[in-house]
Amino acid sequence: SDSVWNGFSVRLPSKLARQMPHSVFVLNFGDFYWPPWNPWGISQLYRSPRCILPHARAVHLWETKVWRTLIGSLTADQLTPNGSCFTRLAHAVLHDTFNFSSARLAAGQQAEDGVE
Repeated sequence: SDSVWNGFSVRLPSKLARQMPHSVFVLNFGDFYWPPWNPWGISQLYRSPRCILPHARAVHLWETKVWRTLIGSLTADQLTPNGSCFTRLAHAVLHDTFNFSSARLAAGQQAEDGVE
C-alpha cells in the first residue's frame, strides 16, 4: 500500500545500516531511486529518450502510479529502441541485449526540463 511501500526497501535497510554501519553499504539516492516519483520524474522515464543516471544500478518504473495511463496497454511492437527512456529499456530486455546505453544520460548531461 502507499502507506507502507517503503518498509522493506527503505526503512528496514536504513535501520540495519544504523545498527551495523560497517556491514551495510548505503547507496546514493540516484543509484537506486531514479527517476523520482513525482511528475517530473515520471515524465523523464516515460516521455523523454534518456533518463538513467550514469552511475545508476537500478531503475524504478513506478508502475503502480502509471499502469492505467502509460504502460498497461503497451504492446511489444511499441517497445522501440528509439522511443522514450522506458521503451528503450524495455526493448533491450525484450530482445535480450540488456544494453541500456541509449537510455543512459552521459556523464554531466542534464535531464530534460519541461518534459510533459
